[in-house]
Amino acid sequence: MTRVALGCPQRVFGDNEEARLTGYPVRIEELRMEKTRVRDIMSSPAIVAAPDTSVPAASTLMKERGIRHLPVVENGRLVGIVSRGDLREASISASVNADTYEINFLLNRLTVGRLMTRRVFTITPDAPVVHAAELMTEHKIAGLPVVDPDGSVAGIVTECRIRRTKKGELMAVFALEDLTGAVEAVVFPSSYAKYEAYLAADTPVCITGRFEVDENACKIICSDIQPLTGIAERNAKTLCIRVSVPGLRPEAARELQLLFEQNPGETGVEVELYHPDEFRVTIQSSEFVKVKSSPELISRVEEICGVGCVRVRM
Repeated sequence: MTRVALGCPQRVFGDNEEARLTGYPVRIEELRMEKTRVRDIMSSPAIVAAPDTSVPAASTLMKERGIRHLPVVENGRLVGIVSRGDLREASISASVNADTYEINFLLNRLTVGRLMTRRVFTITPDAPVVHAAELMTEHKIAGLPVVDPDGSVAGIVTECRIRRTKKGELMAVFALEDLTGAVEAVVFPSSYAKYEAYLAADTPVCITGRFEVDENACKIICSDIQPLTGIAERNAKTLCIRVSVPGLRPEAARELQLLFEQNPGETGVEVELYHPDEFRVTIQSSEFVKVKSSPELISRVEEICGVGCVRVRM
């Protein structure tokens, strides 16, 4: 069993256990990169900090820019690197036996120059991506600054791992991240084409898959990926449509029937017809009248029956 620091509260998953997680895909690697260079995948321009940047300021910068590693630059030259984990550990240490005022005082005096890792592995923009992957794997690092020949920081490569299928097919490996942590997610070639459109960085998604756990790490093998936008509508058990009879057009019933026939699926439909102060009738669909719920379908129903007439029941 392993504890995954993703989602709130934390969950405990066992090997091969089915799981559903939500978060943001970050650091996506499409794995067919024989000719790809580091400059093609690095985050650029690099977000950097000076050695005298305080821990709270650095933490705010990383959260605002959605990054986990911050190169530290002095006089135009790279002198170190600090991670979000480094800042978190510093905050935890400062909070021991201290009140809120003391914590803020201590953290504002603590700078990234005191926390940073000074021995930094780097790579050049024109180096092959596979060299970056090998370097990061060999030294077990998650952030690799990209440095120009003049010594300036051109960008950064994060958590890059390159693998190839024997058939040369595309697959993807990315970190699924939320505010509490991250977990590695893998999309194999058989699913890649289906879900490629949902893998834009920083697009919130819900992933269903099987956890694989070993002694050193865990990852989720994706079997389904859905964008969080509209997920309630797509997974609704029942669409409840409430309509005022006086405001209903004569052709509305026929339009709804055609709409439902054009969108067959697994979601039930419940229609409530009412006349203010006179009557209310609820009609529940049979097993043979079910629709494929979606934001687009609901929008069309509201065009026919009125804005706000649809309620989703999960």
